[in-house]
Parts: sequence; C-alpha cells; structure tokens
Amino acid sequence: MMLERLLKEKQEEILRICAGHGARNVRVSGPLTRGDADAQSDADFIVELDPGRDSFCPRRTPV
Repeated sequence: MMLERLLKEKQEEILRICAGHGARNVRVSGPLTRGDADAQSDADFIVELDPGRDSFCPRRTPV
C-alpha cells in the first residue's frame, strides 16, 4: 500500500519533526493498524508529550 510505504520512507523525518515539537513514543493508529486502510485513508499518530508541553499549545511552556 502506498501510505505504508510513504510512512516507512518518511519515518526518520516524521520522528525528527515530532521530537522538535516535544512529542515522543510516536505510534501509528487507525486504518493502518486495523488493516482496512485504502487510498483515501490518512495516518493517525498517538504521541507522548514532553513535560511542559500541552496538546493545545505546541510551543514550550514554562514548567
């Protein structure tokens, strides 16, 4: 599948961007993990945020 291949090709870039925004332990969720992804599917990510990060405010906030 195209999306799976694209995620594999871009994995390091995705992880680098996530780390730059304080996100770690990046996991894929949704249609790809259920095995029912199609050409219209997107990639869903579940991440853990570093301390001091807020999911509603991506900028670093003082701890």
